[in-house]
Amino acid sequence: MADVQKALATQVRNIESRTGKTLPQLAEHIKASGLAKHSEIVALLKHDFSLGYGDANTIALLAKQAGQAPVDPGADPLDALYVGPKAGLRAIHEALLLKLGTFGAFETAPKQ
Repeated sequence: MADVQKALATQVRNIESRTGKTLPQLAEHIKASGLAKHSEIVALLKHDFSLGYGDANTIALLAKQAGQAPVDPGADPLDALYVGPKAGLRAIHEALLLKLGTFGAFETAPKQ
């Protein structure tokens, strides 16, 4: 799980290095464009910053999240999944992952 977050943080650093813009500056560029559709935003980033699809897609998603809440690529995604009435389910999730680990190594990638 931490490896996924490390990879995202590395990807963002690499994008910032290649474009010369920080993530907030890229998000502001998207906001200033007035575009709302994800595919249009990805196309904008590919055109304006010569990003590949994967990098443009990541920035588009992070910029969208930034408009909703601060983005911390190093944060545990489970924190966002198990809040409020779902908080009690996290213990079940973690117990299940522990049990699955007894069968051998596997990768996790939490999604909402």
